[in-house]
Amino acid sequence: MFGEKDCNVNPIQGVEAYNKALQEAGNQFYRVAMIPNANHMFYVTEKGCAREIMGQVQKGVPDFAPETLTVLASWLEELKGHFD
Repeated sequence: MFGEKDCNVNPIQGVEAYNKALQEAGNQFYRVAMIPNANHMFYVTEKGCAREIMGQVQKGVPDFAPETLTVLASWLEELKGHFD
């Protein structure tokens, strides 16, 4: 998964590269997702910059992007029965 506003890793290149690599490897059981309004750590963000992340952490528990857990849960649900 990639945060749409990740300033550490280019999310567009990341999504494209992981999709290509996993397809070429023949992996059928993957999902690559871009989480809207999330930074590198999947916190809800405006800009995604390091200063903003540090400010969020210093204030306490940052606002975790709920879409991250939704994507992960639905992917795990898709895997049910494939690895019994």
